[in-house]
Amino acid sequence: METMESSPTPQRVEDLKRLFKMTLEDRIQVDRAAINQGEGGYRLAVEALRPRLLKFLEKHKSALTEDNGSFPAVDIGTGRAVGTVHLNLFLLPFCDRNLLRFYPSEHTDEELDELTRMSLQYHIDKSNEYLRLSHDCEGEPLFPQDVVDLTGLKTTAFNGRRGILKGRDSQTAGRLAVQLSADPKDRKSFKAANLKYVDTGDPYLRELRKNGTRELYQGLLERTRKVDILERETWSNLDEINGQCILVTCMNCLGDREPTAWQDTLEFASKLLQVDGYVLQYDESGHGGFGDASSMKAFASENELGLELDEIKMDPNVPDFVIVIWKKL
Repeated sequence: METMESSPTPQRVEDLKRLFKMTLEDRIQVDRAAINQGEGGYRLAVEALRPRLLKFLEKHKSALTEDNGSFPAVDIGTGRAVGTVHLNLFLLPFCDRNLLRFYPSEHTDEELDELTRMSLQYHIDKSNEYLRLSHDCEGEPLFPQDVVDLTGLKTTAFNGRRGILKGRDSQTAGRLAVQLSADPKDRKSFKAANLKYVDTGDPYLRELRKNGTRELYQGLLERTRKVDILERETWSNLDEINGQCILVTCMNCLGDREPTAWQDTLEFASKLLQVDGYVLQYDESGHGGFGDASSMKAFASENELGLELDEIKMDPNVPDFVIVIWKKL
């Protein structure tokens, strides 16, 4: 199928540049909102994929060997490494931590060239700032910016007070600095044994820190490939994993660039997936028939893609946006 040559709009370019200039903490805040508030469909995607991936792994896990100990997964979210990180982090706990090996995609557009790699490298460089500091009184890992309660202190007036862990005390070895109020002077140092981690209900941030930012981002960086779904000559950059993938996701809104981009995504995914693997698409309905079950089924059948429409689900948080899941037969 022929596609029109297209590129991101100037506004899209500026939005992406702004995103990748954010600090790690700001980026985490944006990512956390996208997951926990349902923006962009990420939470819905994870909820929809979880039972399907568990079913796949139950059926195919025995096929893994020591030499091939994980299944490839591709995210066609060109230039949006953040999307790959979302899915990578939130799907890993539902499987074995080593079973999914995500491949992010990189821009081929000159203005956006290397944004995915630049973003991932930035986070690798910053990751040392978020290394584990110690463990609390119950053995829970402690990281900078964790909320902690004070406990077991001889000075009982401090027991029960809550603060923010700021890092190691530069003046006293073996102690950690805790900010107890907004007053800059209200910072005290304590032994880790006198701190108790407080669960703030932020699973994304916790998972990110507990499992190590550097290793996560480094792996994604090494597997990044230049792939634009609308530039077919770039598809060969993933030839190494054709027919092996457990999952192909496209959470980027490609319909604005080319109404029939969802068809290109399905053709490419059909090449990448192994039997029982899944395709997840997220975009605004109406683009070139996207979201219309009969039109989508007809396209897959006519082009002999070997894909079965598994589910169409509207995003209740974003009007007219749809999650579509296909299964490779």
